[in-house]
Amino acid sequence: MMEFFFGGVEPVDPGSGGVSGGGGSPKRPEDETLQPDELRHGRTQSADGSRIQSDQRPHRHPVHTGSTFLPVQVLCRLQQQRGGRRLRHQRTGGQRLQQSEVGEVDGRCDAQQRRFRPSFLHICPDAVRGEQMVYWCNGAQISSPHDQEILQSIEEQLEPWSASCWEEELVESCSLRTDPLTQINSCYMDELTSLCFHRDLNSSCPLKFVHSSFHGVGHVFVQQAFYAFGFAPPIPVPEQKDPDPNFSSVCCPNPEEGESVLELSLLLAERENARIILATDPDADRLAVAEKSDGCGWKVFTGNELAALLGWWMFFNWKDAHPDPADTQKVYMLATTVSSKILQTFARIEGFHFEETLPGFKWIGNRIHELSKMGNNVIFAFEESIGFLCGGLVPEKDGVSSAVVVAEMAAYLHNKNLSLNQQLLNIYQTYGHHVSQTSYVVCDDPTTIQTIFCRIRNFNCEASYPKTCGGVRIVHVRDVTTGYDSSRPDLRSVLPVTRSSHMITFTLQNGVVATLRTSGTEPKIKCYTEYCAAPGTRETAPQSRPGERPASASGCPGGGGIPAPLCTPEKYNWGGSTIITGVHESRRTSYWN
Repeated sequence: MMEFFFGGVEPVDPGSGGVSGGGGSPKRPEDETLQPDELRHGRTQSADGSRIQSDQRPHRHPVHTGSTFLPVQVLCRLQQQRGGRRLRHQRTGGQRLQQSEVGEVDGRCDAQQRRFRPSFLHICPDAVRGEQMVYWCNGAQISSPHDQEILQSIEEQLEPWSASCWEEELVESCSLRTDPLTQINSCYMDELTSLCFHRDLNSSCPLKFVHSSFHGVGHVFVQQAFYAFGFAPPIPVPEQKDPDPNFSSVCCPNPEEGESVLELSLLLAERENARIILATDPDADRLAVAEKSDGCGWKVFTGNELAALLGWWMFFNWKDAHPDPADTQKVYMLATTVSSKILQTFARIEGFHFEETLPGFKWIGNRIHELSKMGNNVIFAFEESIGFLCGGLVPEKDGVSSAVVVAEMAAYLHNKNLSLNQQLLNIYQTYGHHVSQTSYVVCDDPTTIQTIFCRIRNFNCEASYPKTCGGVRIVHVRDVTTGYDSSRPDLRSVLPVTRSSHMITFTLQNGVVATLRTSGTEPKIKCYTEYCAAPGTRETAPQSRPGERPASASGCPGGGGIPAPLCTPEKYNWGGSTIITGVHESRRTSYWN
């Protein structure tokens, strides 16, 4: 979360190979670098990472700064509206971000070079993970090759500018400074109502909702979203409703941690007799949901479970408005490959399209942009780490819109005498139970991680993967790091090759799918497993073959016939993780063969 800023925008003059300044200012060659004296009197610069300035001469271009903090998805919406322009942005310490000029993205075509110049990008720190997210002109996070080209530009200009270049007082006095927050927020809330399907039920809903913004930016925006849907405002957790960079009331400002970080929300919900808790993370782009069950305490939904509910809800309402089966041919849902396959099951039975992407919402966001340009309609997308996008407001996960959509779904189901959890069981009865488990081991040593995955890829001999896990035969292996996929005739993975990280997926004979991958933000090896039962059955575990012990007795805490080493890798020496615990590498466990 941060104050947003855009500036130094100059229209590209097609065919000139350069940029034209406003008010008759001279054209500048495309590759000419802005000098410090020019930036002192205008252009775009940043003194503290969140403020920029422009000169006061009338032929210069406006700088857009924010008067307050706001969710990243609102920033994405602003970027979409301002697409097709160029931005040069000077970061703190003189590190300059210069846009790439390669890549077919939204922008104006350079007639001389016959390639597209992209629009602009924006830096937004992630409050929870401490990383920086850069957004492209289409509103999605950047992907290759733009990320590498930006890094290269930064490395080429590491020398800080002189202090004499900065005139911070212009930020407050410059007549070209504008604050588009009111306009863009109004636009976002107006578009949000396209996801509202049952306003009459919302206005009369007896349910109470508690909302925690986890010391972030979500409070005001979730309140406004509830108003836009006709709801009474949710009850805020007072200790957590205002931005606080120290996150003083929680040990970890990440609602994905579940009940352990929802203590204040649960206490408030009990006092207020509220049945639903909505928790947005500090950036308000992720959403956690808990529901009170009669006599059974609180149910905190996983990201995969919420996706099953939201995916069902979005298609249920879309189908109600589009009864013609032919319309379904343009409908898509997306999910990252480590997320539940429940949307894939929906698509196979209901007749719409489903696609997987690599982990990370940047892949989903850019794929949404591509599909939209072809006239398709992505009505829902998600990643298992509680990141959801309902509809196509922005190509980014959105905790604000997801929160109010969950509230409307809960209100609708309450009117049918159903809870969210009861509806989840109904979905599983119709489409088959999808039992998933996520675990991880911590490893701070990159060499050890490399050794682990090298061993998996050369298990019994060179270029040989394990053949069984927990006594269950492995029927397919997909290695996105190398581009290998044994399930395809050409043995090539459909997903893009990502050599900078490790990710291997095993499909077991009993229907379990397991993926091992390195985290992009933490020193962890993550393990994602799921078992999908056949539709129309109550089966939640694979049936054992004659002479075998039942799969559900494998020792997996999550059940579902998932072999124990895939559920709790920290307890088993899977894939060479003996190295992590200090056990000699030659101690090969019998779980992998």
